[in-house]
This record gives sequence, C-alpha cells and structure tokens, in this order.
Amino acid sequence: MTLAWKPRVSLALVVAIVAAVLVATPQAEARPVGSFDPGYIISDQEFYNGYAMTASDIQKFLNSKVSNCVSGYTCLKDYHQPTPNIAPDAFCDGYVGAPDETAAEIIAKVGKSCNISQKALLVTLQKEQGLVTHVWPSDWRYDKALGYACSDSAPCDGAFKGFVYQMYYGARQFQRYAQLPTRYNYQAGRTNNILFHPNSSKCGYSRVYITNLATAGLYNYTPYQPNSAALNNLYGTGDSCSSYGNRNFWRYYWDWFGSPIESNVLLRTKESTTVYFISGETKHQIPSLEVYRELRTLGGVGYVTQEYLDSFSDGPMVGSNFRNTSGRIAMLDRGNMLSYPSCGMLLDFGYSCSADHYVQLDNAQMSLFPNGPTLTELVGTDTGARYLVQEGVKREIADEQAQVAAGITASMVVLSDNSVAHLTLGAPIVSEPALVRNRGTGEYGVLYDGQLHMVPVGEETAFTGANITQSSLSNASFSQLPAAATTISGIAVDSAGTTYALTRDGRFSVDPALLRSESDPTALPDDLLALWPNLGALTESMLIKATDRASVYLLTDAGLRQFSSFAAYSSVTSHGDWAFTLVPPTVVSALKAGPRILPAGAMVRTSSNPRIYYIDGLTQALPLSSFEISSAAGVFGYSTVAESDLAGYPTSSDYFGYGMRCDGVAHVAANGAIHEVATEDEGRWPIDFVDLDRYTCATLDRGAAMGSFVRAPNGAIYQLEDGQKRPISSWSRWLELSDGAAWVNIDNRLAAAIPTGPRA
Repeated sequence: MTLAWKPRVSLALVVAIVAAVLVATPQAEARPVGSFDPGYIISDQEFYNGYAMTASDIQKFLNSKVSNCVSGYTCLKDYHQPTPNIAPDAFCDGYVGAPDETAAEIIAKVGKSCNISQKALLVTLQKEQGLVTHVWPSDWRYDKALGYACSDSAPCDGAFKGFVYQMYYGARQFQRYAQLPTRYNYQAGRTNNILFHPNSSKCGYSRVYITNLATAGLYNYTPYQPNSAALNNLYGTGDSCSSYGNRNFWRYYWDWFGSPIESNVLLRTKESTTVYFISGETKHQIPSLEVYRELRTLGGVGYVTQEYLDSFSDGPMVGSNFRNTSGRIAMLDRGNMLSYPSCGMLLDFGYSCSADHYVQLDNAQMSLFPNGPTLTELVGTDTGARYLVQEGVKREIADEQAQVAAGITASMVVLSDNSVAHLTLGAPIVSEPALVRNRGTGEYGVLYDGQLHMVPVGEETAFTGANITQSSLSNASFSQLPAAATTISGIAVDSAGTTYALTRDGRFSVDPALLRSESDPTALPDDLLALWPNLGALTESMLIKATDRASVYLLTDAGLRQFSSFAAYSSVTSHGDWAFTLVPPTVVSALKAGPRILPAGAMVRTSSNPRIYYIDGLTQALPLSSFEISSAAGVFGYSTVAESDLAGYPTSSDYFGYGMRCDGVAHVAANGAIHEVATEDEGRWPIDFVDLDRYTCATLDRGAAMGSFVRAPNGAIYQLEDGQKRPISSWSRWLELSDGAAWVNIDNRLAAAIPTGPRA
C-alpha cells in the first residue's frame, strides 16, 4: 500500500534545541558556508551504497560517540531487540529476523537490503532523534527512530512503530523516491521551488536545481532547505525562518564521514556541461565522456559557480596518465591503473616524464583505482590487435608466430584501443610467407619475399591448404605492406611449366589439354608452390565444386561438365563413394567447359524435334523406337531439354532396344527390369546387345536372371533355343522340360521379334 505522508516539520525545527541536551559532537572539520549546495547535498554514489559499513564498523562508530549512558537508559550502542522476517519487494531484499540483534546489526542488514548507505542511516537517526549521541534516550525515540510515517498533524502510524520497522521502512522509502521519482514533489534533473520554512508566506522559497536522486530523496523526506541564517551558524540556530533537517544531515555527514559528495574533485557549473578535475590549485578539463567515465571512481560531479572554478589555474587537459604523490606514474585504462616501469616506457608510449604529460593525484585518490599489470612494450587491444610499442610508434603484430620470429618476449598487456590511438602506426610485423586478411575490408593477400600479392575475392581458400601462416591486420596496417604488381589466384604454374590447381587441401597438377586457351596461370616460385602438399593430378570422374557457387561439375576428357539438374547429379553419384574437390573460382574458369550433364537413363526430346532419345550416361543418346521397349526396361515418361544440352550427346547408330550390356554382361529388358543373360545363353536371343554406360546401368532395376523359358502375354510358354522360341504344348510337358526352372514374362513386341520354331 502506498502511503502519502504529510511533510514533517517539528522534528527538523527542534534539532538544534535537542542537540543542546546531547553529548557535544566534536567538530572534525568545520565546513565553509559556501560549500553547502542545496541542489547537491549528497552524491548518489555515497547515498545508495549498501556496503558502506559492516555491523562491526557501525558498532565501533557508535562506541566512539557515547562513552557511558545515564543509568536506567539504553543508548543506541547498547540497544538490541528480537527482529522479524520481512518479505522482499521491488525496493528492498527483505529482512531475515533473529532472536536478538543489536542496533549495529539491524542498521547493517537494512542498509544492505535496501542499498542505502549505513552512513546515511546513522546521520538520519541523528538528525531525526539524536539517537547516535543521546545518553538518556526514551523508548519513544526508538519507536519513531527515523520519523517514518510520522506526520506533524497526526500521530505516527503504529504499523511502523519500533526500531527495526523504522529502520527498514524508512530506508525502503528512500528507494521508493529513487525508483518512482515522478510520484513525488521533488525531482532530480529539474528546478524545484523549495521552501525555507513551513511558514511560506513569511519565509518564502528559492528555486533550486536538484542534481541527483539522493538529494531529491532528502527533500521528499524533509521538504525544507536551510536559509542563510541557518548556514551562517552551522552548529547553532538561525532565525525564525530557519529549518535545520537537511542542513544537519549535511553537517553530520561532513563531521563524521567526510564530504558527502566524495572527494569533490570533479566539478562543473550548472550553465556548462564541461567537467573539470581539480588537483590542488589546478583544474584540468575532461575532454570527453569516455575520459569522464574512467574518472567516476573519484566520485560524482559537484556543481559550483563559475567564479569558484575561475579561482583555479588551468592545467593540461586530462589524458590517460596520472602521477601520485609518491612518484608513481600510471596509465588509467578501463578503470585500472597500469604503472609505467620507467621514463623510457613513457617515451615508448609517446609521452614524456614532464608534468604536462600527466595529471597529479594524491596517493589516496590513486588507491581508489584497481592496480593493473605493469606496462610493457607488447600491447594487445580489445579488438584483437597486438602491437609492439616503441618510441611513440606502434607496429601491429600479425600473429604469435610473427611475434616469436621477431624475438618479442615481453608479457602482453591488454588495453583499450583508445590507449594506443595517439601513437604513430608503423610497418606491421609479419612472418613470411603468410596469408594476411584485412580485418577492415575482408581482402586477402599473400606476403612473400617482402611484397604483398593480392588475392582475388573467393580465392583465399586456395591458400589455406598451404603450409603458411594465416594472420590478419587492421586496414591501416595492411595498407602499409609493399604491394606487388601481380595478384595470386588458385591456378599457378611452376618454373618447369607444370600447371597446378591450388586448393584448401593441397595442389593438383592439371593436364594442359584440359585448360582453356585463354587461361593465364600465375607464375609462382617453386619453393612457394612446395608449401602445398602434392595431391597428384586432377583426373577424370572427379567431382569439382568452386568455393563461390553451388554448381557441381564432373571432370571428363571433354572438360568440366555441369550437372543440369539434381536428377542428373543423383544419376551419377547415387552409386559409389563420391567426394567434392573444392577449388577456387579461377580453377573452374581456367578449365575447359564440356556439355551439361543430363540425367543418365532419362528419356528426353527437344521442343523442335519429336524424336525421343534415351540418355546413355555421359556418352551418347540412343534413339527410342517404341515406348513398349522403354516400359519393358522400367523407363517411363520423358522431359523436354534444351537443344544445346542434347547436342552434347552424340546420337548413336544403335536404337534403345531389348538387349543391352552392362559392364560387358548381356541383359534383356522385360517386365519393367533388366534380366542378366548367361554368356552361354546369348545365342538363344536373336537380338542385338547395345553397350550402356555404367551410370545408365546403375539406374535400371535388376530382375531375376534370364533362363531358357519365357511366357508371352497370351499365356503361351516357350523354350528358347538357337534364336527361336519353341512352343510348349502342355502343362505336363512344361513340368517335364523345366525341371523346376522359372519363366520370365516378355511383351508381345519382343515375343514377335523371336522366330517361332518347332514344338519343344
């Protein structure tokens, strides 16, 4: 349930009176009146920090504030109570109760749960009820310890009565202010009208630009600002228009814990976005948001007048380098301080040891930053580059092999790219021979004999098969490599005139007869070519695929023949163990192109010629005289193809008939399959046997072996002898002759083609 509490006034107004009866608070350091900024009372970093103090820290602090309590009273340092469980929600992580907990333990746990600084909670306890230093606190002070849910016009809400509830829900309320800022009167990032006193008609208000969430939260909790009278008497009372709540919060914080806006070394005015780092009597401009982010460890930005900024002398702009009072000079990079081991290393990074190349920090300020490794001449960056840094020059190292070859043994320190952006870029360090990728453009080149030979797009895979270093450089470093006049592609020739196809697996020699006349292989030194494993020759019946396209080719004596369709591809590769040989695009371009491959065993025609042809593998086209013959072989349907594709297959003088040879063995087409004929039985058949390509034979279904008995569609059974079919007159005669053998069904056309002889 959201509770809308009326502004509290009475406690804030009487704090000065209460303080008169408390143990006096030592004034650790009286703050100048001019340093109180009503729009920036405490930084968010200081306020929203649930790990500011442990229970032990808090207990020691409370013990230091009160030596002895008045008899019969329990001071905060000695207070303890049983605590309940409180469920977590969007603002706090909840509370796990215990049978008995001290005030210090409660404050520590609440701060951590709600991510509110334990320092801020202690200061609020003091400014609300004076509990930190009170030596005779009554019970009611604990019951409304933080003044939470306590209105000036009504009693406190009993639901939040008691120390642990006051601490938890008071801290939670500050998180509500931060997470739901638009629901409350005072908001950060805008100018607000803030009263000096509840008597607004008499005391008025001023317009205040509230810088941050924490300050807005303080005003939503205690909605008045101190006037000049209250500020002029920081440890006393002002006048009838003075309010003290937020003044006392600021004052107690200063006295007990130091500046509520941290070190107050990052300053700007409300009128300008320029932020300065203050070092002693000198101000250093922060040049960019990136540099400011690096310095945020020093605290938030304080808002001051232009006159105050002008009181500092101008120093050099903030860079990467800082020096502490002990003489340590370090580079600030990604939140870490990395020490320079010597003045020479500063010179290597393009700086000097003079004061205009660093900004002064004190030891405490530098100690706020984690220590990184000591800087060396070997630098890696976030983007993956590595450099040798010497005398203000950075030289990109292409890879680890190049680093070893150059004798660079220093340990590598990884920095942001910005930390070396100011250095002059020198020639890169590359170990030859190397395939070098330009990380900026994606281009490739081969560095050999001190020169960079560019590689055409898509050809780079040819060089992954060589025993050469594969590395990469930035575009700027890549551009510094000396350019050769010639490019290197995937087709090359050695000193003896042997042409090679260079692939990712190695090199294949190429028969000159397979090359186009216009092919132009790149002449490469023999020792460079020797870096590719010798895989023999590109031979016929190899499947070739270029790395830049989906097309697959079959290498034949006619050159590269592209498959016209997936069916064509399957008709060749569906039987046997096939593998692609991947080659660069220039290899495909250099080889002769043969006709496209049509599906083996397919029937085709062209749009201009009704003649049907049976495609015999890769070799020929057999004219078809009858669909009855093709049906007998189990071949059905035909497709129309381009004339140029069919022209790649010479027309055979033989027709596609009932007889065929596969791998030298005779077969007869019958009943949708082909049936093997024993060599001694070939004489029984008065038909021609046409040799078919092995790819074609692989597409045909195989039936039972053909014996000496066939059966015609009319049911007649014949015995084949000497090129004749001899009728079998009866079933008993069939049983007598067959002796358990089977017949094969043939069609009428084949039966008619066999002369009829005497009865069997």
